[in-house]
Amino acid sequence: MLQISFYLLKVLLCSGILLGYYWFMLRNKIYHHYNRFFLLASVVLALVLPLLEIHIWHYADEPKSQAIQLLQVVSSSDDYINDIAVNTMPEYFTVSQLLTVVYFIVTMIFLVAFIRVLWIIRTLIYKYRGQVVERFFFVNTNAKGTPFSFLNYIFWNEAIDLDSTTGRQIFRHEVAHVQEKHSYDKLFVNIVLIFFWCNPFFWLIRKELNMIHEFIADKKAVEDNDTASFAAMILQAAYPKHRFELTNNFFYSPIKRRLLMLTKNQNPKVSYFSRILVLPLAALVFAAFTFKAKTISLPQQGGPGAGRQITVVLDAGHGGKDAGGFGKDGVLEKDMSLAIVQKIKELNSNQNLNIILTRETDVYLSPPERVAFAKAQHADLFVSIHLDSAPASESESKNGMSVFIAREEFGNVSASRQLASAIIGSFKNNYALAVPDNPMQRNVGIWVLQANECPSVLIEAGYITNSKDAAYLRTDAAKEAIAKNILAAINNYAAQRSVAATAPADTLPEVVVTGKQQVADKKAAVNDLDSIKPNDIYSVDVKKSNGLILTYGNNGSRTISIKTKSNEYLGTKEPQPLYVLNGAIIDKAQLDKMDPGTIEHINVLKDANATKYYGDKGKNGVVEITTKVQSITVKGFKADKFIARGGYEEHG
Repeated sequence: MLQISFYLLKVLLCSGILLGYYWFMLRNKIYHHYNRFFLLASVVLALVLPLLEIHIWHYADEPKSQAIQLLQVVSSSDDYINDIAVNTMPEYFTVSQLLTVVYFIVTMIFLVAFIRVLWIIRTLIYKYRGQVVERFFFVNTNAKGTPFSFLNYIFWNEAIDLDSTTGRQIFRHEVAHVQEKHSYDKLFVNIVLIFFWCNPFFWLIRKELNMIHEFIADKKAVEDNDTASFAAMILQAAYPKHRFELTNNFFYSPIKRRLLMLTKNQNPKVSYFSRILVLPLAALVFAAFTFKAKTISLPQQGGPGAGRQITVVLDAGHGGKDAGGFGKDGVLEKDMSLAIVQKIKELNSNQNLNIILTRETDVYLSPPERVAFAKAQHADLFVSIHLDSAPASESESKNGMSVFIAREEFGNVSASRQLASAIIGSFKNNYALAVPDNPMQRNVGIWVLQANECPSVLIEAGYITNSKDAAYLRTDAAKEAIAKNILAAINNYAAQRSVAATAPADTLPEVVVTGKQQVADKKAAVNDLDSIKPNDIYSVDVKKSNGLILTYGNNGSRTISIKTKSNEYLGTKEPQPLYVLNGAIIDKAQLDKMDPGTIEHINVLKDANATKYYGDKGKNGVVEITTKVQSITVKGFKADKFIARGGYEEHG
């Protein structure tokens, strides 16, 4: 409704500008046919111009001319409304929805009134059975509101003597309406008002157009400008003023203006200047409502990817025999995820972003095949698009999007967390569904995230099983919102990595990491902060005072001091026990991959007992683990058995 309201506002502004010109430059002038055409054209232009877009392209690094700056100001309101409309999806009955209902109710009232008038005219035609007179249908009636004309019909009042001077003038007046086809003007304007009744300028245009019709008919009806006879004809008539808006009623218009038009100078050379002025006005209105300034961004040194092209592999989840989740209305996850990645690729305008899709049709790819494809493309980033689902008992309670990254033991987790944070930040203020505060990780791994070497993120755009989420996700607005947010996040992520990698060392703040229980500290690079988990940070202190130079050296005025909960990031890790699985010594990382359900027994040895059996290796304690099946080992898992032992899954 917001976009429709904005269109109505632009129609109102355009019609107001054009009517303003008519009011001050053309109104009550003698060139009635010109004014008639101008008012009709004003309605058409007001309706059409806001729908047109002519793009004026310019390069971002070129100086902006005054014309481009002006067009950007005019276009900025469109961009703002489009962003709001694309990214807003109310979940309850709002004032906007109430206004929409009121708008359509009033529209229906005007539509019914329009049909009613047509029905009354039709009834008169069939009731009184007209005859052809001078190529017109003459219908002699005693109905209220007559005489009037409509299309090729002249509805006469039998109380008026057609052979009298007054009768002949009135008849010529109505014949002029028919000859000039004024009824078509009325039909057009009244149909427009059915849908644009909220535009006051259209009502004024209709009123002025009716007056112009009368001016034209009066001029043809009154012989030799006999205004005295014309005035007597109207003043002596005593007929009801009831009328139909679709018809041309003789006793309708203010007599003073009609008499004034008949007495005005009929020299056609008068006031040509006011008509010529319409040309620059039309050009200005056309440019203001149709020309849109668009910027072409060229690859720049230090931009995303430091001037090089970034390859982003977009993965549409599921496909082929794997339909993924099912919505209540029968929509399939595989179809919606494919539509989203196609929209992202379509909207990408950054020449430095090379978007590649793992699938462009409804085909099945296994998780290892998707990873192999990304590696073959030398992907810099990997983004997998899915839609979440929940059991029937929780289908309406679970909603919103999720963003997942690999678990901590995988090498791409730090960069993936930064990419995921950029995505969350982009979605936070520009998405109709709930957005998480932080990236998520699953105990059961996600293969396409942990097997990729590049930063990899999996996005669950919303719950396909939730009726409100699904209703929004099916819209084009949702697909555009997702696409724009992901593209913006990728650009921001690439720009941040580029700046951090290329910035001179003396422009970056110095980072000092300190353990909570230890005085010793360790200097780190800004990019090294990715290795610190947010949950492991005890405190962060940004040093700005010049007095800190004595403590931290020349860079003391721009030092970030981070205190961690443990000493792990200082190179002095806490003592770790020895882990033994079925008699074989293993690393703790291997232990994390085990399925707890396979463990039969755990035995903990301390101090002397530990060193007695394991020597110096057991000085920090020993954890002995025995599994239910003795032949199970951690190393050398086959991919087809990896899920059963807690390895990975394709999506949530």
